[in-house]
Amino acid sequence: MIKKILYSLVVIILVVTVIINVLSISGTSFMGFRVYRVASGSMDPYLKINNLILVKASNNYKKNDVITYQSGSSYVTHRIIKINDNEVITKGDANNTQDDPITKDKIVGKLIYRFRLFGLLINIFNKPITWVIALVTGFLVIYLVPNKKNI
Repeated sequence: MIKKILYSLVVIILVVTVIINVLSISGTSFMGFRVYRVASGSMDPYLKINNLILVKASNNYKKNDVITYQSGSSYVTHRIIKINDNEVITKGDANNTQDDPITKDKIVGKLIYRFRLFGLLINIFNKPITWVIALVTGFLVIYLVPNKKNI
């Protein structure tokens, strides 16, 4: 029984980690939601490097919303400081200057949730040595935990 629970837990953690990692790397939308990894300290202290954020597409943006928008080939997550018709001006909380204005069609979505700890776990699982340790530990748990039927 314990062996099955531990096995299931390891599999669930690995599958969820892989799915979220793929979504954060690819920027793929799932039911209007996207997952991004924070890459800079421009929104510190609200968002830290390696936090994962959940962004949802919206048509309703207002001042102080934290949004993600496309800037060239990358994505930026900053706070709205001003809206003029179709033009939006943002600024990172830790930045001294505002960003160049963008049009609303560049906005991917509004920040819905931030995953502080899970982002750290994803970052740890991006290292090959962590995968080796996780797999070895998983196999050891599966094969070395005594089965009650054999006792």
